[in-house]
Amino acid sequence: MANLNKLFNFGRESLIHLENPELEAKVLLLAATGLSEEEYYTSPTWIPPLSLRRKYYRLLALRSLGFPAAYLTGQKEFWSLPFLVGQGVLIPRPETELVVEEVLQLVLPEEKARILDIGTGCGNIAISLAKERPSTFILATDISPDALAWAKRNLEFHQVKNVELIQGDGLSLFKKSSTRDGFDLIVSNPPYISITEWEELSPSIKNYEPSCALVAGPQGLDVIEKLVREAPLLLKSGGTLILEIGWNQAQKVKDLFGPQWESVSFQSDCQGIPRVCRAVIKNEKG
Repeated sequence: MANLNKLFNFGRESLIHLENPELEAKVLLLAATGLSEEEYYTSPTWIPPLSLRRKYYRLLALRSLGFPAAYLTGQKEFWSLPFLVGQGVLIPRPETELVVEEVLQLVLPEEKARILDIGTGCGNIAISLAKERPSTFILATDISPDALAWAKRNLEFHQVKNVELIQGDGLSLFKKSSTRDGFDLIVSNPPYISITEWEELSPSIKNYEPSCALVAGPQGLDVIEKLVREAPLLLKSGGTLILEIGWNQAQKVKDLFGPQWESVSFQSDCQGIPRVCRAVIKNEKG
């Protein structure tokens, strides 16, 4: 019978075609057995029950076929927090943490800012901001009922009270909430992949994650263009729009902003790629 060490070695060999088979095998083994990392490292000779071994083999088989690891484990870490995820919702990516960083630079710890998160997905941006800035009010929206169901689970999981969830997008928010005074910030990780890029994505993304959360027209700009157009109707005077964008979209996105915007800047990711756009609308009083 296989102990933890043998199970790990088997998993590593089964996933040798992946980028990091050692990490993948360990993550799935922990998910199957329910062990903590400490228990895993201190009990290499422990033999899990047959039911848990079978569960591990099943997870390995699915992962080997391309099924996302986050869906198999039911969680994905973002901003050092665990987020519940599953089919029907986009898996959070590390680069999206730049959106959170940008907001935290603008909103003071005790500031009672009003933030709109459009396309919240599992709620990773909204909940991370809510925990970092508990005095803020965050309206998190998504057009997908499946995504909102996951966001609701995460709100309950993290016991966050300063986030409100609403299904919908754009100006429809004004018909469904009491936010007519506008927002200090609008944040979004919108769909920004072009149709061509979608066809070239790995099967582990294209075959499992929701295309509506990723694809936005021929150039990947359809949703971003709509957000830039509608944001002035939703933002307070002097408010800020923060968007995650695609790897090659900085100039195209900058060209979308008209004279009502005071400034447009970009924050690069760890690879030096412009990844987050920050745009400030003109202050009518200034």
